[in-house]
Amino acid sequence: MSRNSTRSLPFSFALLFALVFIFSSSCRRNKDCDLVLTVLDGVTNGPVVGASVDIAPNQTGANGTLQIQVQSSTTDAAGVATFTFKLPAILSATVTPPSPYLVPAPTLVKLEEGRSVSKSIKVY
Repeated sequence: MSRNSTRSLPFSFALLFALVFIFSSSCRRNKDCDLVLTVLDGVTNGPVVGASVDIAPNQTGANGTLQIQVQSSTTDAAGVATFTFKLPAILSATVTPPSPYLVPAPTLVKLEEGRSVSKSIKVY
């Protein structure tokens, strides 16, 4: 072996190690889809506490089922309900507010991989 080839061998191993590290760490990044839904009073813009929020697919897939589960929550003191899904999707948010509010029409929300999506829904 020549002297130049023995010097390039450690460099080759270092480069290989760096490439393996870069590509393997990118596989472990957070890919969750988070949804922060806030229910607000349409007149005062104040939070609506205790509203029931259901997040579900708005239609079924070609084979009649989707892999995304239905999730439900109740809004907290800030009027917020938080959800986490594993897959990006377009889902329907159905809010059932406490009395005297009326139930609004369902709202579509688009979940994006690795991102947190915030959406406000006003009730009257």
